[in-house]
Amino acid sequence: MKSLLLAPKFNQVLTVSLLGLTLLAQPVKTFAQDAVSDTDSGETVHSSSRQVYAGSFWHSTGQFSARNRISWRESGDAFSVTSMTAHRGELYVTSNNRLWKRGNLGPGTGNDWSNSGDAFSVTAMASHRGELYVTSNNRLWKRGNLGPGTGNDWSNFGDAFSVTAMASHRGELYVVSNNKLWKRGNLGPGTGNDWSEAGDAFGVTAMVSHRGELYVVSNNKLWKRGNLGPGTGNDWSEAGDASGVTAMASYRGALYLVRDNKLWKFSNLGFSTRNNATIAEF
Repeated sequence: MKSLLLAPKFNQVLTVSLLGLTLLAQPVKTFAQDAVSDTDSGETVHSSSRQVYAGSFWHSTGQFSARNRISWRESGDAFSVTSMTAHRGELYVTSNNRLWKRGNLGPGTGNDWSNSGDAFSVTAMASHRGELYVTSNNRLWKRGNLGPGTGNDWSNFGDAFSVTAMASHRGELYVVSNNKLWKRGNLGPGTGNDWSEAGDAFGVTAMVSHRGELYVVSNNKLWKRGNLGPGTGNDWSEAGDASGVTAMASYRGALYLVRDNKLWKFSNLGFSTRNNATIAEF
């Protein structure tokens, strides 16, 4: 039986304040954990029945299923990240009013980010048809130049009210706003609020198109979209746990996410889709 995306416990109205985002300096909280052995691989993982997390960068390479165990491999630091996307072969995040490009990835690579410009009050980011877009101050913005010294090089490409997540999926640009999924029509100066409803999306905090499927994070779960378009409603199926996830990106064939001020990559064991979450240690 298909599970449905749950409505949030509290009605929240997101107020987005303006484009204009100094990176990375929050302590990582710890959580109680017990070492257990994975019977399939023999590797040691750590489980936490409390599922108390603080923010990290994780990466995934496996398949998503409510029955499968999912694991996440630490790939570096990622403090105070509000959005993430892969763009022109590079991985970018927004944090502390800046746009940052990732250098090395993997355990022990630390805080290897380079400043690529300003990005004030960004709530969502996506690479779409070769261009980099963000939402900020109830507007959709397209990036011009990227790199050190490029500053606040953004141009207004339309309205985007109260957006909490954004993704380019099958050639279309989608956002989540006010518990709905919306598809963009025209893009550019003067195009206004050209969005058409594409279904329900309650309490979504992150969204990504990965291997041809659209995923969101809501209520500490990962959900995969079924049908898209007017009248398709709440067509989501549960795809795993995603406690504390603040951003996701599909990069080099793998799924990366930010949780507990770390960047993580999905691999095949460890991050359980059941209540007793586990975290693989590499």
